[in-house]
Amino acid sequence: MTDVILLSWPIRPGMPAYPGTPPVVINNERSMANGDSCNTSIVTLSSHSGTHIDFPRHFDPRGNTLSDYSAVDFIFRSPLLVDCHKGPGEGITADDLAELRKHPETDLLLIRTCFQRFRDTAPEVYCSNGPWLTPGAAGWLRQEFCSLRALGIDCISVASPFKREEGRRTHRTLLATSVKMPLLIIEDMCLPCECRKLKSVIVAPLLISGADGAPCTAFGVTGD
Repeated sequence: MTDVILLSWPIRPGMPAYPGTPPVVINNERSMANGDSCNTSIVTLSSHSGTHIDFPRHFDPRGNTLSDYSAVDFIFRSPLLVDCHKGPGEGITADDLAELRKHPETDLLLIRTCFQRFRDTAPEVYCSNGPWLTPGAAGWLRQEFCSLRALGIDCISVASPFKREEGRRTHRTLLATSVKMPLLIIEDMCLPCECRKLKSVIVAPLLISGADGAPCTAFGVTGD
């Protein structure tokens, strides 16, 4: 049986964000309760708010933006979920992702650390001391897996505020345009149990011209 599941979190005021990211603000512009003919809202948010996708321009002044990608680039037909349970501040290494070696056809790697359990219960921990992808693991992914086009993670970022320089190196390594095709990064994902049955994933970024990153809605198609 085929089903479709959401792999993104709803955007709302007060939602967790990487330290330094402006908060989401949603204000009523028009309100029927106040006598207006309709309801409309003004939404203010960062290009890296909530579940979002990083493009190369995020860390490369000459890197591609959202405008350089076509719709087909956001359709992934060979996703792989790797369970990699991590606690606060723990690094994710190439050894943690070794299962990927058995699936060289993978075009989207989803790293499930289960750290999303802190998103609502301990948001300060989720935002400030999450697991992080080591630069070595990022380099390994770039060098070894030519079919890989993107990776997603159930943490606020592939970087940790306590490992800022390592986080910058990881981002630059994944997004670098100097060698091969850059790997897009999808952060702050929702990766439920059903992800084990994923057949394909569609990522729909907010279509912002020239964006270095964009909030996105990710859909997972599952089946037995």
